Amino acid sequence: MKIIRINDQSKYLSQVKQLWRKNSATLGYFPDGAFFQYASQRHILVCLDSKNNVIGYLMYRPFRRQVRIVHLCVDERYRRRGIASLLVEHLRKITQNFEGCGLWCRLDFEARHLWPKLGFVALSDKRGKSQTGKPLAFWWLNYGHPNLFTITKPKEEPKIQVVMDANIFYDLQSEETKENYEAKALLADWLAEDIELCLVQEIYNEIIRNKDPERRKKQREFINYFTVLQTTIEEFNRVSQILRPLFPENMTPSDESDLRQVAHAIVAGVTFFVTQDDDLINISDKVYNDFGMLILRPCDLISHLDELSREAEYQPARLAGSLIKGRLARSKELPKYVNSFLCFVQGERKKHFLDTVKRCLVNPEFCEVRVIEKSKENNPIALVAYNKQYSNVLEIPLFRIRKHSLSSTIAKHVILKAILTAARENREIIKITDPHLDENTRNALQNTSFVELTNGWIRASLSVTDTAKNLKRKLLRLANEYIEARDYFFQLAYGLERAYKKQDVKTLASIEQILWPAKITDSGIPCFIVPIKPQWAMDLFDEDLAKQTLFGAKPELVLNRENVYYRSCRPAVINSPSRVLWYVKADTRYSGSKQVRACSCVDEVVIDKPKDIFKRFRRLGVYRWKDVFEIAGNSLNGRVMAICFSNTELFRSPIPWDYLQEILLEEQGKKLPIRSPVRITDKCFFRLYDYGMQSK
Repeated sequence: MKIIRINDQSKYLSQVKQLWRKNSATLGYFPDGAFFQYASQRHILVCLDSKNNVIGYLMYRPFRRQVRIVHLCVDERYRRRGIASLLVEHLRKITQNFEGCGLWCRLDFEARHLWPKLGFVALSDKRGKSQTGKPLAFWWLNYGHPNLFTITKPKEEPKIQVVMDANIFYDLQSEETKENYEAKALLADWLAEDIELCLVQEIYNEIIRNKDPERRKKQREFINYFTVLQTTIEEFNRVSQILRPLFPENMTPSDESDLRQVAHAIVAGVTFFVTQDDDLINISDKVYNDFGMLILRPCDLISHLDELSREAEYQPARLAGSLIKGRLARSKELPKYVNSFLCFVQGERKKHFLDTVKRCLVNPEFCEVRVIEKSKENNPIALVAYNKQYSNVLEIPLFRIRKHSLSSTIAKHVILKAILTAARENREIIKITDPHLDENTRNALQNTSFVELTNGWIRASLSVTDTAKNLKRKLLRLANEYIEARDYFFQLAYGLERAYKKQDVKTLASIEQILWPAKITDSGIPCFIVPIKPQWAMDLFDEDLAKQTLFGAKPELVLNRENVYYRSCRPAVINSPSRVLWYVKADTRYSGSKQVRACSCVDEVVIDKPKDIFKRFRRLGVYRWKDVFEIAGNSLNGRVMAICFSNTELFRSPIPWDYLQEILLEEQGKKLPIRSPVRITDKCFFRLYDYGMQSK
């Protein structure tokens, strides 16, 4: 027997599907497109017998620092022969840089006896979403190798809220048939930790149209299994008017209900709406462009869950044309701030909220209160206060984001600005002390390396370039100075020490992201210089270049923390994780071109066909389909490289061409034309970075 990873061209993929069909009663519905998607990412392991027949398979998906098992299936003729153990052990070996792997499994399934034998432990259990409500257990296998933080269970990730239309709701309640098989897949155990199925208030109007009182009663009872999202009538009416032209001129009651369901979902701020209604699917692109909500079939949600989860978290492309702007708050607008940001859900009192805002407004020497709003509507969507009373700390006593489809994106933008502000002012600590943070903000803090303490959230912000040894000393000093965060800094310090001793570049890169904008000079993280045209630099990250054009940068520039740059896939020298210096190519139309102007962290490098790669990263905006198609040589079968990068720092002193060549000659032994990405030494990178970050 042998274990291999397969791709979407593998002759074994059809055998995997056959094995799934034989066991679909347990494994549940799984779209054909999802098999293809997992295989194309090489996330399917198969076990072959001596005649190269598939006798078992394991399907998995990485998510952040964890791995999730989607299917583990062994041919019933070969069970109890250790095949499941071989598959799990192979998975552990090829994903050893992750914290561990886990899965949800029903407690009434025979497999519950298997997981303890494979080393898994049942960390928690909950009631399933199906009508029977069978209990599910979460099984976790900790890989046990040293990582940044000692954990006993994996960090719980935020779920994606998905609104389903009334017909999907009815299908979930009905007995399984060929017609509702796809909808029933939304109740699959492995999806339970990723998505939260929701309804909108229109479901009650749908139910009342049923003439059978007993059916109405059962349908209302079934609603209790799901979250019903609440919306305001003012926003609902506004969105309904915008949506109206997308529906037939003479609407049936069913059309009217569809419009209301879509409008409620948009106002509730969700990113996904599932339906099998072709008329709604046909308006998906228009709704996405206007509101950032994807209308899709259940099978498409399941097939592309990973990329859709990233879509839900971060959507800078949605800001195009919205003209988001920030400014200082004004005391005369306090009533507006109360209406928009008072957290009555958590029991916050109006007086306490006003006292916090006023205390900051009347102390301009140390405090600053900023509001972010849509300029066309003069509508506040974020309110943030900074307290700079202590020289080494940036405190944020007020951090409010009004709930809408861009809440997560704006929260991450505010956090990025806070980190850059702290770094610019040499403040080593950022503390969020607002006791009334909403879930989106808490998730954004968690995903940008903040840790929660008893009195708020804290993050280190070290604006230094230094060795691992010296950074460890700085972290130990912070551990002694900030007693409430002592464990956090100790774990970082000794995690850094362990990773450095093992020369674990991936873990060192993760620590560098946690401490960003700090740079570990002896980490071995690869460094590159990447050339970019001025017009793309302008839209992706460079505000100074943008000011030189009539219209400035695209509005989405304002809030981008993550971004993507497309280029030819050759030469394929860039990998991830890595650091890049952006060299803006010469162009006489732009003052400041022919310079290295910024530095970024490379999170992912993907090479794929233009249509697939554009669909995957369109949430990041800036590039249009025709731009990506052109890079592929106007061929649907061409290949395009997507460089996904984040945490961009604009240089205070852009590096001129002549000085760049001087450093390259000294450190690399020769001058380079920089027509395509080139790798540079660590020493070369830090000489250039230090020059760029010095004050003019």
